[in-house]
Amino acid sequence: MANMARYQEWQARFEHARRARCTVCNAEDPNLCSRCHSASYCSPECQKKDWPVHKMLCKKYKDFLSTKQDQGHHVGIFLPEDQTNPRLVWIESDVNSESREGTNATTVMMLKATPKLRPLLGLSDDDPEPFTLATDHDLGGKFELPYSLQATSRDLKTQTTTNECITALVGMFPGSFWKGPVILTRSHTLNSAQANGNNGVGPPSVQIVGGSSVVMGESEQVEDMTLADFTHALGLLEAASVAELEADHGN
Repeated sequence: MANMARYQEWQARFEHARRARCTVCNAEDPNLCSRCHSASYCSPECQKKDWPVHKMLCKKYKDFLSTKQDQGHHVGIFLPEDQTNPRLVWIESDVNSESREGTNATTVMMLKATPKLRPLLGLSDDDPEPFTLATDHDLGGKFELPYSLQATSRDLKTQTTTNECITALVGMFPGSFWKGPVILTRSHTLNSAQANGNNGVGPPSVQIVGGSSVVMGESEQVEDMTLADFTHALGLLEAASVAELEADHGN
């Protein structure tokens, strides 16, 4: 419970460092979507461009947030293999801690949150590890996100059914890369400086008995997917399909 409380504190403190950008063109000082408050646009033109994707979940997003069970669950987006409409889902996370001895009588503690995706993907503990493809923080040179987006599916080698939802969202490619259900998630890694309060972000080190202290090392946390993230994640899904198509043509 103490680890979860500390994890939640970091997440809340780090949010103030996020700057809103236009979902489509990355311009500064955009306006939030008045309905979902989950994507931002600098102009009616950008909002119109994103609308075909955004409208799929816009009306549902705020009501879905109101059903949050606890701080251990975060919003994910489920892309079913046999339907064309995406769904919002709650994803539970495990938070584990590790520690090691540092210098000058310090203990370095690291927290890692891992989303529990196997149940949503229909996998048992005996099934192969899911496949995950993640963005870096630079999306095509135009967007620099302070977090990462992930697309996770069952082991692609055992899947034969092309994902209909992704096909509807990004278009059909021969031998589509994505097969079976896919889940979109968002995570963020706090480096040691951020975790220990630099620039007002993250908690300070904690002094304990005997003059020693605990400082935070690199830590990973799961966050709620926004509808802006949904738009950005489609680029990841499309890039994987295009890369496979180009590889097939090169053979």
